[in-house]
Amino acid sequence: MASACCPEDDCGCPSRKKCFLRDCGEILENDPSAQSGDYLIQPHDEQPEFMVYCDMRKDGGWTVIQRREDGSGNFYRDWANYKKGFGNVHSEFWLGNEKTNRITSDGDFELLVELTDHLDVMKFARYSHFRVGSEMSNYLMRINGYTGTAGDSLAYNNGGQFTTYDKDNDKWSGTNCAANYSKGAWWYTNCGYSNLNGLYLTPGSTSTSTTSGWTGIFWYHFKNTESLKKTVMMVKRAP
Repeated sequence: MASACCPEDDCGCPSRKKCFLRDCGEILENDPSAQSGDYLIQPHDEQPEFMVYCDMRKDGGWTVIQRREDGSGNFYRDWANYKKGFGNVHSEFWLGNEKTNRITSDGDFELLVELTDHLDVMKFARYSHFRVGSEMSNYLMRINGYTGTAGDSLAYNNGGQFTTYDKDNDKWSGTNCAANYSKGAWWYTNCGYSNLNGLYLTPGSTSTSTTSGWTGIFWYHFKNTESLKKTVMMVKRAP
C-alpha cells in the first residue's frame, strides 16, 4: 500500500491522529509522481478512512469504484453486500455504495467508464457530473454531461435508485429488474440500457430473450446487448 498521508499542518489533525487525503485526485496533486495502486483515503466526513485503488495514468487521479475483467467475482449479491462493497481491488470488485456516497458527497465529481469488448476494442463514456446519494435515498444516482466514444447508456438511469435482488427500487411495475430481468444490481429505472454488474457471460455472447432478459454485462450504445469483456468505473473531483 502506498502512503497517502497529508502533513499535519495541512489537514489540521492533532498529533495523535493520523490523517489521509480525501481522494485519489488529491493524492496525485500532493505527489505528482504517485503511481497507480492502493491508497487509504478519508473524505471530509469524520468517518473512518478506507482503502481504494487509484488510477494515476494519463489524466489520472481517478478513484476506481468498479471493475470487471474475468468473471472471477460474484456480482449477483444482496443489498448489504453492495452497500459495504466486495471483491479484490486488483481484479473484480465493487467499492461499495456507502463509500461511493462518501466520496461523491465531498464536492463535485465526474465519472469515467471504460468498456472493452471481446475483440479488445476499448471505448469510454465520461460524465461531468456524478453523485450517489445516501442510503436514505436508496443511493439515488445523479448524472449528466456525457462525452465519449461509447455512447450514452447511463443518462436513462439518471435519478434512479439502486436495486438489488432483495430490494426493489426500480420504476418498472412489472418485476424486479435485478432479480428477474438483468441478474445484476444497478440504478435501474425501467431496467435500462446498461448493466455493468450483470452476469459475466462469454464475452461477445448475448442474452436477449423475453424470459431471461439482458443478463450480461452490456452497454447498449456501444455493443447493443453483447456481453463485454472488461469494464472499469472511476470517479474524480471535477475541475
